Amino acid sequence: MPVNEGIYPAVFTTDVGKVRLLTSDTDATENPASGGDPATWSYIWASDLEIEAHLELTGSAERAALRILRLVAMTPAMQYKKWSSADLSVDGAAITRALRELINDIEKSLNGDATEAAAEYMNMVDTGTAMGQPAFYRDLRYAGAPIDSTLPFV
Repeated sequence: MPVNEGIYPAVFTTDVGKVRLLTSDTDATENPASGGDPATWSYIWASDLEIEAHLELTGSAERAALRILRLVAMTPAMQYKKWSSADLSVDGAAITRALRELINDIEKSLNGDATEAAAEYMNMVDTGTAMGQPAFYRDLRYAGAPIDSTLPFV
């Protein structure tokens, strides 16, 4: 049975396609036993069903992509792969660190967007005098000294 099955080519207007685009998981190989069925091609990182599950868990294509990239960064094959030849060297641990830093940066920007959206939604509104204080208590004094009228009236 092929791994990471999905529809090929990915449709980038769908949430699954957006996750594929954000994770650069857009190339697929045809499964020989599929008979040319475009729904059973193999992708590198995740199947369409896995992406749909991540979308349901996270609620957005961006966060689902981050979760998949984080899982990729955690795979032992990425972490422990280190080799070199005459003109090429691969350091899986360094790749994993770079990938995690990228994930953290993207996540911070997503959290910043959420903070800004919440700040736009929540505004402080001056409602006037404190509750329980009649409006005619503007110039309060005690023993000749002024009392702050914004303090709660007790």
